[in-house]
Amino acid sequence: MPSKKTIKNIPLHHLHDSKIGIQVYKINYDDPLNDHQMIRLTHRDSYYIFYIQQQGTVSMFVDFKEIVIEDNAMGYILPGQVHYTNNVKNVKGWSLAIDADLVNSKNKIQLEESLMHRSIKALRPEQNDIMVSFLKLIDKTIDYQKSQCDLPTTNLLLVEGFLSLFNQFYFENSTAQPAIPENRTSILSSQFRALVRAHYKTIKEPKTYAKMLNVSTAYLNDSIKGNTGFSLTYWIQQEVFIEAKRLLFYTDNSIKEIAYDLGFHDHRYFSRLFHKTTAESPTTFRKRYRESSNY
Repeated sequence: MPSKKTIKNIPLHHLHDSKIGIQVYKINYDDPLNDHQMIRLTHRDSYYIFYIQQQGTVSMFVDFKEIVIEDNAMGYILPGQVHYTNNVKNVKGWSLAIDADLVNSKNKIQLEESLMHRSIKALRPEQNDIMVSFLKLIDKTIDYQKSQCDLPTTNLLLVEGFLSLFNQFYFENSTAQPAIPENRTSILSSQFRALVRAHYKTIKEPKTYAKMLNVSTAYLNDSIKGNTGFSLTYWIQQEVFIEAKRLLFYTDNSIKEIAYDLGFHDHRYFSRLFHKTTAESPTTFRKRYRESSNY
């Protein structure tokens, strides 16, 4: 387990090569991480991470929940999710980092909604081989385009192909896959969710988001609720308090500091709203999750 020492600010990592927007990593790790490495690796990313594990076991925390990944498995991490590796054992596999701008709105909604139901998916060996072969192809294509000093215009096609295959295997025999038709409602939902992710610290009023999208508050609320099952207020509070939980779990910032960071001028009001939304106080949440995870 990582050291009891927490961090003040959660580091945000970006892709090293922003021109390409895609990076492929081969994973081959046998040595266990020490406490110092675990704390240093606690971070969030501005991009999507998709991983295919061929063998071994990885224990990691994503946001404040532990997941265990074993042989022949796949999963992903969304931009902004805080994570660190807790333990590794004879791990081999591949991962793909994709800039958020290269993932279309339909896939973004699908990936976000599916995490409510699952975090990893077991693969059959033949499926694992197909996914690894795809990642090797992407890796070779990127290297070739770099050698030709060519901007990778085919990357969008590769991303779409990979995500299509990933979704096919990830949602196989699953009732968790959300039905997301290509219509005005789904587009509006995607636009609203993107605006909330970008402005939740400074904008918390549903009517402001409706104005930004040039629709009435009632229409936007009906559209979002019809498409996702939840209201505008739910999604705004969801974004605010998932970030609050990350800061409570991973940093040693005070409740007052966290409240101000999230755009609340009154930390007492923040605490009351947190309790109303999560059914426990910020202090109780911090204590309970740190004790249960030994963080």
